[in-house]
Amino acid sequence: MFVRLCVVASLLGPATALAADPVHNVISHEDPYALNDDDAGVSYDATDIKSSEALVSWQEKAEAFVHAVAVTNTGDEIEFRLVEVTGSDNDQIDGLFDVYKNGSLLCDDCIGSAYGLDQTAAAGNYFKLYVGTATAYAEDWLFAGVITDRHDY
Repeated sequence: MFVRLCVVASLLGPATALAADPVHNVISHEDPYALNDDDAGVSYDATDIKSSEALVSWQEKAEAFVHAVAVTNTGDEIEFRLVEVTGSDNDQIDGLFDVYKNGSLLCDDCIGSAYGLDQTAAAGNYFKLYVGTATAYAEDWLFAGVITDRHDY
C-alpha cells in the first residue's frame, strides 16, 4: 500500500506543477487583422497586408516565445521578436521586443505586450501585440492577428 501511495504521489507531483503554471500556444496563420508601422507612420488593415504569420508559446509566469511577421502589399516586412519576458498569465505576455523592418532593427529591447491571447480559435477572435519604445510602453508598433489555432496543456 505504501509503495502504491508513493507512486501515486510521484505522479501527482509533476501534474500539480504543470497545473499551477499552464502552457499555451496561439497561432495566427495567413489571416492578418492589422499592422502599424511606426517608422513610416502608417496603419494597415487586413486588405493592405499580403501575408502574416505569428506563433506565441508560453508557460505562465515562466518562459515565452513570440515571433510575428507581416508583409504589406507594398512589400515591406515588419517582424516582431520577444527578447525578454517581464510577466505573463493566461491572456497576456509583457516583455521587451525587437522590431525589424525589411531586416533592419528599428526598435531594440522596446517595451511591449501581447494580449487577447486567451480567446479560442473562433471566427473573428484576434490578439494584439503592441510595442512602444525602449523607455516606455506605447501603442506605436502593432501586429494584430486572427487566432487560427490555440492549444492549452
